[in-house]
Amino acid sequence: VNGQGMSDTVQLEAPGKVVVEAEVQSAFQLSALELIVDGNIVRSEPCPAKHAGGIVVKQLVAEIPMEQSGWVALRARGPESRHVFDGPTWAHSSPIFITVAGKPIASKKDAAFFVEWIDRLIDSMGRRNRYAKPEDRQRVEALFRRAQSRFQAIATAAR
Repeated sequence: VNGQGMSDTVQLEAPGKVVVEAEVQSAFQLSALELIVDGNIVRSEPCPAKHAGGIVVKQLVAEIPMEQSGWVALRARGPESRHVFDGPTWAHSSPIFITVAGKPIASKKDAAFFVEWIDRLIDSMGRRNRYAKPEDRQRVEALFRRAQSRFQAIATAAR
């Protein structure tokens, strides 16, 4: 993305477009190459049949708008193969992070999920009660509540 590789960060001073250039190579048949932004497929392209030599090669070039900080990744999908363990062929890249106007990545939807998830973790922790001392459990629950408070602030922040 804008010349940066996986796990790198692209800095944009303001909302704007970024250029994604990618290539996938696979010894197994692929059906699609998907461009993912913040967990959502924004572009999907079919992959070619195997080339001579048995290697699938697919390139993708795209210009995508980034209105807020987020991340970009690629996912390749293919049919089931006896050579692939447990199901269909797939691969997912590490993300490239995009920071817009210096603001951190913050998804209200994801934050709301974690607010609820932490409640489930605390409930499970209480049912299992595998702590040597009550103070140990209280310390862990306090950490969970601190994280939950941060996620709640993101989930309810105005955008």
